[in-house]
Amino acid sequence: MSKPKPDTTQEPRLAWYQGIPRYAWMVLIICALGWMFDTMDQHLFNLVRGNSVRELLTGHVAAEQGMIDAPLGKDETSIVAIKDCVRADGTPAQTEFFVEKRFLRRSQKFTLLRLLPRTGRKHQIRIHLQHLGHPIVGDKIYGGDSDLYLALVEGRLTEEQRQRLILSSHALHAGRLQFCWRDRDRDFSTPPETAFTDFLKD
Repeated sequence: MSKPKPDTTQEPRLAWYQGIPRYAWMVLIICALGWMFDTMDQHLFNLVRGNSVRELLTGHVAAEQGMIDAPLGKDETSIVAIKDCVRADGTPAQTEFFVEKRFLRRSQKFTLLRLLPRTGRKHQIRIHLQHLGHPIVGDKIYGGDSDLYLALVEGRLTEEQRQRLILSSHALHAGRLQFCWRDRDRDFSTPPETAFTDFLKD
């Protein structure tokens, strides 16, 4: 008795991944890469245990020390595409601060802080200090006028705008970084820029 021949008129069954269009594969790859980089970024931050940052802020911070605990997410109202903000549905973020010095320059109040970021979110320190009511000197995005940033990237920053910024770059300095890598303690430190230190001189 002969065996029945297979029905060759039916289309072969495809594996689940063979039916996905090319453009859908691109979307899946981009999403996977985004998740991977976000995960790696936080893992690298968790590796660091002594990330000490000094900041020069506008105004006098009232408390001697404190913890800024405010979640961060996309600023959907800003014309600056890369700008984030404090929002209730954002990613948890914490920054600890300690006042080092309060002083006056040109009849304006300033505060020098030492900060210890407890999480590693995009623009975290800059947003948290703006949220505290004391933006970083020289911050073109979070200093209160987003047009300063747009003017910079469009090449139309005026002398009057430069005077408002006080310093040409952010008055933010990551002075020391400590972490363990391959069973060895690593410790890196560097002095701030001259413009930063000159502004602090009495």
